[in-house]
Amino acid sequence: MTVSEWLYTFATAVRARDYDAARHIFADDVVAFGTVTPVAHGIDQLEADQWRLVWEVTRDFEFNGIRIDERVDRATVSARWMSRHVADDTHRRGRATILLQRIGKRWRATHTHFSLEPT
Repeated sequence: MTVSEWLYTFATAVRARDYDAARHIFADDVVAFGTVTPVAHGIDQLEADQWRLVWEVTRDFEFNGIRIDERVDRATVSARWMSRHVADDTHRRGRATILLQRIGKRWRATHTHFSLEPT
């Protein structure tokens, strides 16, 4: 899996609300800053306190403006993202920083930081 494929897999999981697919591309001990939870320590907390609260009211999630800095076993992604809120169809825009580490033959997120775009 390439870094671009990782991003595609994550965005697809968000749109499908496929938590299991997303869990497979994250490290178990991930540390994440989110738009809802200040910090999540571990994949279980990330899913419960961020994904389950946000993905259920999200549609049309996608990354854009992607910048990838890839090394042999580590990669940093800076990207913008956009989605729509299910209830009122408003656009939400934000930014993401994703740190990936090659674990075995796959990229896994060890840290993510998703935030809403400043207004």
